[in-house]
Amino acid sequence: MKRFFRNKEVSADKKQISLNKKLLETILGRIGDAVCIFDRNFNILFQSPLHVKWFDKLEEFICFKRVDEIKPNRTVKTITNETGSSLHLEISTFPIKDDEGLFIAGINIVRDVSHSIKLEKKSKELALFKQQQLNKLELKTIIGNSKPIQKVLEGVHKISKLDTVVYIQGDTGTGKELVAQAIHKLSLRFNKPFLAINCGALSESLLDSELFGHTKGSFTGADSESIGLFEAADGGTLFLDEIGEMSIGTQVKLLRVLQDGEVRKLGATTSKKVNVRVITATHRDIAKLVVENKFREDLFYRIHVFAIRTPTLKERSGDILLLAENFLQEFAQQQNKIVRKISDEAILLLKRYSWPGNIRELRNIIERATILCESDVIQPSDFPVATLNNESGETLPSLDTQQTPDDPHKVKIIASLEKNQWNKTLAAKDLNMSRTTLWRKMKAYSLLMN
Repeated sequence: MKRFFRNKEVSADKKQISLNKKLLETILGRIGDAVCIFDRNFNILFQSPLHVKWFDKLEEFICFKRVDEIKPNRTVKTITNETGSSLHLEISTFPIKDDEGLFIAGINIVRDVSHSIKLEKKSKELALFKQQQLNKLELKTIIGNSKPIQKVLEGVHKISKLDTVVYIQGDTGTGKELVAQAIHKLSLRFNKPFLAINCGALSESLLDSELFGHTKGSFTGADSESIGLFEAADGGTLFLDEIGEMSIGTQVKLLRVLQDGEVRKLGATTSKKVNVRVITATHRDIAKLVVENKFREDLFYRIHVFAIRTPTLKERSGDILLLAENFLQEFAQQQNKIVRKISDEAILLLKRYSWPGNIRELRNIIERATILCESDVIQPSDFPVATLNNESGETLPSLDTQQTPDDPHKVKIIASLEKNQWNKTLAAKDLNMSRTTLWRKMKAYSLLMN
């Protein structure tokens, strides 16, 4: 009788085990992940249908010889499905231990992460596209299509992502600070401070205080401690404009900062580490100043690592109209005025002017013209007297009031030719006439030699 009940209990236990096993297999077979369980001898105890579909052989997902070598690991493997498409599978393998901590089996879980990887790839592409658009947007602040300005933009692209010291050489008013800002905004420091200072605008003691900071009582009037621009720009960029005007004493302090990456406040006995990218600029010939012993040679080589030269407006005359129209749009909006364009006669004046003050002078002239303009088109009369004269101080013949009635047509043709850099096909299209007609008119006005 006891044997009967014992056999009945064993049979019930077997049924329960069989049921549990069936339930486990059903659950593991229905989940989205592929599952494989194997014993310590790598005999497969259970393999879900999805796992069988993805892997024919054990060695395709097992990379160790003994179960006790297994450590929780995760890898991604790419396979080709029955349709020829690529599947990216995340394979995770874990050891199974008994109550005594002995390795008895292992479990392999495989998940299809193709969709996630695709989304991650698209996300990276979108982030790259956004960054490229931002880069283009930042570079749009530097207006121009001429070769000289395109060379500047190439230099900005090359150096922006690096932490190299940049040296910008160019005449006053050529946009050196604009180039420095573009380098900063396209760099990895774009979300950190960009600070600028004109080294020629302050005395040596004031410049030292501005750059390096000072302690309380370090000099007369130092009533409180102050941090300098190097500390304030930590992590970002410091633009030192007109560095050629810096005194020898300040040059020594600057060289120490560039060499050691440390700044010491005036009156302090200790230094502080700073991480600042330095961009310098000047309109002067620093190499000549070195020869004249007005600029330290060692500092010159420190700052002259990567040089960018900003061209004069005369060198990039093809950009004058583009810049002028951009400034006109800006100031018309600021002044809440409707000024649609610049007249052909006025364009001709802008093209022929020498521009000693470069872009800054052009900007100021367009701002003034927008203020004075009493119609929707800027006329020569809206420009200052200096602009109405050429480099020799003589009034331009094409604008002389004693000219014949046909001269306005001549001015219009010259202005269009100037605007299109004397490309007859583009000028003819601009003037709404055939190229033959334009050639005939140019011959009549003795313009063919131009």
